[in-house]
Amino acid sequence: MLLVDRAQVPSDIPHGHFIHRRGPARLAAWGLLDPILETNCPAVTSMTADFGDVPLTGHDPIVDGVPLGVASRCSRLDAVLIEAAIAAGVELRDRFPVVGYTREGDRVTGIVGRDARTGARATERADVVVGADGRRREARAHSRRRRRAPRLTARRSTRRARARHHACDAAG
Repeated sequence: MLLVDRAQVPSDIPHGHFIHRRGPARLAAWGLLDPILETNCPAVTSMTADFGDVPLTGHDPIVDGVPLGVASRCSRLDAVLIEAAIAAGVELRDRFPVVGYTREGDRVTGIVGRDARTGARATERADVVVGADGRRREARAHSRRRRRAPRLTARRSTRRARARHHACDAAG
C-alpha cells in the first residue's frame, strides 16, 4: 500500500480535529488512543446540550476507559497515524503531489506523481485508488463514473410532511 501527500508530513495547519462518537472506541481498539492522548491531546470530559431554558451537562462521559471525544492538533494526530501506518507496512511518500491519473476505460487505475525534492516523476498502479484530496476533489474529477443523485425515500418525505403538518397545526 502506498500513501502519498503533496505536503511534508506531519504538517500543521491552524486547526485541529474533534474525534467523537465511535471514533475514540475505534482508536482504542486499534491501539492508537493512548498514543494520541500521550501527545497532550485533551480528552473531552464534559458535554453540555443547551435547549434554551434547560441546559443539560454531563461530566466524565467515559466508558471502559474511552472518553466521549478527543481534540487533537493535526500535526500530532497525523504523526501517530502515519507511524502506525508505516509500522503496518504502508509506504509513505510525502512531498509527492499527484499530477495525473492512469485509467483503463472509465476506471482510474493509478497515479502519476512528482517528487517535489528531485522533480522525478513516477507512475504507480493499483487495484484500488482512493482520492482523499479533500475539498479539491481532483481524483473524483478524473473519474468518469457518474454518481447518481440521492433518492428521496418515502420515509423521509413522510417525516417532512408530518413536520409541516404539525407546524401548520401549531400555528393555528
